[in-house]
Amino acid sequence: MRGIIMPILIAFVCAASVAAQNRRDISGVWQLNKERSKVESAMAWAKVELTSSTFSISLRTFEASGKEEAFDWKFTPGSAENSNTMHGAPMKSHAVWEGDALVVSSVTMFGSDTLKTVDRYVLSGDGNTLMYEEKHQYRDEPEGTNVFVFERRPDSAWPAAPAKLAEQVYQNIHVLKGTPAERLPVVMSSFARALGVNCVHCHVAGDFVSDEKPAKQTARKMWNMVAVINRDTIGASDRVTCWTCHRGSIKPESLPSQTTQ
Repeated sequence: MRGIIMPILIAFVCAASVAAQNRRDISGVWQLNKERSKVESAMAWAKVELTSSTFSISLRTFEASGKEEAFDWKFTPGSAENSNTMHGAPMKSHAVWEGDALVVSSVTMFGSDTLKTVDRYVLSGDGNTLMYEEKHQYRDEPEGTNVFVFERRPDSAWPAAPAKLAEQVYQNIHVLKGTPAERLPVVMSSFARALGVNCVHCHVAGDFVSDEKPAKQTARKMWNMVAVINRDTIGASDRVTCWTCHRGSIKPESLPSQTTQ
């Protein structure tokens, strides 16, 4: 029996290796063809890198107002679970090849609310068009579908980072006025890490402009407090941040635990 199984196993491994080697490379820079797509974005760009073991994509979408959203994801196709983020929320994904199509199934948790997405990437026969179909369902809402039809562009066409301020790109900016727009997601991520939370702790899911949640007002007050401490007390030599007190907890400890002698 072993003499039969081993040749079959070797043939299967060899066939899988040949299929991987012959799989068409979707790497490159891609620009949205708006007329052929089914999306709300006014423009979108994708930068894809495909290796023998990983798939990475940087996706940038632009609204008519000029507001930009950027996503950077990396997946290892196979049985392993992949961890990324979407709008600062944890995203768990499985990526598999279905013939020449790469399919990524993800679950993103915005607090207790679930966003399920299934993304499918397919390269055209001539290698010049990449179709990215995204099916999404948030909570118990009806499923929706976006279809991005990208056309290949030279690497040099990748758009430069926007040289705009946060208040020029995003709405309802108060204490972070004057911050470069491309830095705002980084600042938000630092808040989330310092407090051990995700975006929906302060923001309403699907309506980040809203001031409905009290935590958002508290965050603004804390930002101003830290700014005053650094300006009037600490100075530039040893600045304090949210992490100085919170260290991954929403409520920082005011005193060390007391022990009785």
